[in-house]
Amino acid sequence: MAKTQGKVSFFLKDTKSKGITPVIATFCYNKMQMKYYEPKLSIAPKHWNPKEQKAREVKEFPFASFNVTLRTLANVIIDEYQKLKSDNNNLEPTTAQLREKVSLARNKSGTAQERTKQDLFGFLESYLKDLHKKVNPVTGKQISEITIRAYRQTFRLIKEFADLSKKHLDFNHIDTDFYNDFSFFLTHTNGFRLNTVGKHIRNIKTFMQEAIDRNYTSNISFRKKSFRVISEKTDSIYLNELELSAIERFDLSSNKRLEKVRDLFLVGCWTGLRFSDFSRIKAHNIKGEYIEIEQQKTGGKVYIPIHPTVQRVMDKYAGQYPNSLPPAISNQKMNGYLKEVASMIDVLKQPFNIGNTLKGAKVYKTVMKYDLVVTHSARRSFATNQYLKGIPVHDIMRITGHRTEKAFLRYLKIENRDAAIRVSNFWKNESASLKAV
Repeated sequence: MAKTQGKVSFFLKDTKSKGITPVIATFCYNKMQMKYYEPKLSIAPKHWNPKEQKAREVKEFPFASFNVTLRTLANVIIDEYQKLKSDNNNLEPTTAQLREKVSLARNKSGTAQERTKQDLFGFLESYLKDLHKKVNPVTGKQISEITIRAYRQTFRLIKEFADLSKKHLDFNHIDTDFYNDFSFFLTHTNGFRLNTVGKHIRNIKTFMQEAIDRNYTSNISFRKKSFRVISEKTDSIYLNELELSAIERFDLSSNKRLEKVRDLFLVGCWTGLRFSDFSRIKAHNIKGEYIEIEQQKTGGKVYIPIHPTVQRVMDKYAGQYPNSLPPAISNQKMNGYLKEVASMIDVLKQPFNIGNTLKGAKVYKTVMKYDLVVTHSARRSFATNQYLKGIPVHDIMRITGHRTEKAFLRYLKIENRDAAIRVSNFWKNESASLKAV
């Protein structure tokens, strides 16, 4: 990158980003180079003009206001540079001094609403209040309501922890001691499992990174290895195709409430969609022999072939509802009703051993398999059943929306016996092929 003396230049942080990426302001002076950026000044590479160093004039992006903000930022940088030199006997400021002055100036002005440096709770309140306006840098779409709810829950727990421990929490308190005390609070006071604790730790790391990006703190203790996101393998189940067939064939015609829940669950089992997606399939999402829908959690679009089971459900409800599917109810209610349905299925009346870490100790218990059937079992069942059939992993991932093979494989619920059968079938097919030759 060429250095331009006394001029502010703008460059993209990641020119190959598939989503949006921050615009970096670079100011070169006296053989030094000061870089500055603000998360809100982010843009997709396709909307950026690298030659003109500004947003392209396109209808799908608010280029005018964006470019005005860039020019305003450039003027602030030059003004603060000149003020620092004037106040310091014409000595050149360090890049850190200049960056701090620019940050303070930008926080006090240049925005629709005046912002001042805040403490931890003040920052989180304003951050969560405006989060629905924020764009996910990976997907380029707005932050989902599911994510916002999870963040709010984490903030509520932080406040409860502060009240219980009678501590004033600020940015500088988010360190290893806080991590240990807060994790203990979650596991022992609230009785949360390790994966739930890990979810809240991950959210706190997100909060702190955002605070650093906004220059509210320089505390990076949350990046230490000791401040890790903990997790454990869950004992959630999947339903094999014989079990799904038994659920579908079970006569529920005398109980329409449970019949509709069962049928909608089967749609999830044969589409691989999350509850938040299979519960909101609209007529326009059904295109011939396929379902095309944008996933609520990730914003990614998936294209799913309609399985014969799903088609039978649609045929049953055709003319009753616009999407030819039974109406959705809340996730909580559906989980309760699903257990009623599952408890009637003979093949699900089998003991199942589960283990969870509670209050630091591994606790094991035996339950009936039907007690573990929930809406999310549908998605796990789809992924696992298609994998066991030998369908290529990346084809299944295209349908489930998983971005990495590592994440997908963690999702599978394959029992040792299932894996052995799969290997055995592979060997038999291989042997048959060799005999044919």
